[in-house]
Amino acid sequence: MGFPDTNDATGDARDDATGTNHASLLGFSGGEDLGDGYKAFFTIESDIGANIGSNNTFVGIEGGFGSIVLGQMDTPFKTSTIDYDVWGDTTGAYNAIITADAAGNNNFDTLASQAVAYVSPEMEGLQFAIARIAVKANNGAGNKDDEAWSTALTYNNGPLSAAIAYETHEGANLGLGSTNTAGEDAWRVGAQYSFGDSTIAAVYEDIEHDDKTVRQSRDAYWLSFTHAMGNDTFNISYGTAGDSDVAGGNDGASQLTVGVQHAFSERTGIYALYSTIDNDTNAQYGLAGGGFAASGPGLDVDAFSFGIVHSF
Repeated sequence: MGFPDTNDATGDARDDATGTNHASLLGFSGGEDLGDGYKAFFTIESDIGANIGSNNTFVGIEGGFGSIVLGQMDTPFKTSTIDYDVWGDTTGAYNAIITADAAGNNNFDTLASQAVAYVSPEMEGLQFAIARIAVKANNGAGNKDDEAWSTALTYNNGPLSAAIAYETHEGANLGLGSTNTAGEDAWRVGAQYSFGDSTIAAVYEDIEHDDKTVRQSRDAYWLSFTHAMGNDTFNISYGTAGDSDVAGGNDGASQLTVGVQHAFSERTGIYALYSTIDNDTNAQYGLAGGGFAASGPGLDVDAFSFGIVHSF
């Protein structure tokens, strides 16, 4: 349940989003032991109200070498720091700033179709992943197919997690931010550390687009502090994006989120949060996790949100 304000001329009467479904999924996973240390596996995940297989849906083989996965999946770049964000898939999600740009795009928060990925086995907490996404070009004979590459190196060992990730896009048919004449890429570093009942996390990200007349090149960072008290978990997080490479810029933005979660059990809980986006004059960042876009450049967005989470 959300109570957003997009600060547009129509007023708040069109902003009420009570009952919004932010992230309800139904999924099935399974596997078969093939012997000699090999296993085949599959996942079919669907957004409630959408077609079967609308989310992560893939098949793969794993063994001592790691795993090879084919199908539709979140990219390594997207998943590299996703566990740091305690408000993922809500109006407070960090992808309002992280992966976003001043034009209101989230081109590096990708559920990739037609993808093939390799994931290494975990070695002393280290794991490497790489994925290729390809789309057949429709721009004339002799032109190469459009493609994207996504990589991540992650480390998870006790209280410390860290990640470095890189992704590049080439071609217009990917449906992302690249064109036939201008590519784009992004790199990200992040870390999370837990001590006692508290956890701190930080992410830095840089997006570069070859066309410097579009508002897609920018750098950004995000900071989070979480503290648990019994069944309650409190969080405050802050993210900011700098100006793009467009002359005159003035298209940065910041996001502040505060909230609390209460666990009734391991599977069921409730949460309440407030998140706000402060856009500069030419920026159009929105609350991506809740689907609330800024209704125009320079207009701010904020929302109170209440929700129930149940896993089964």
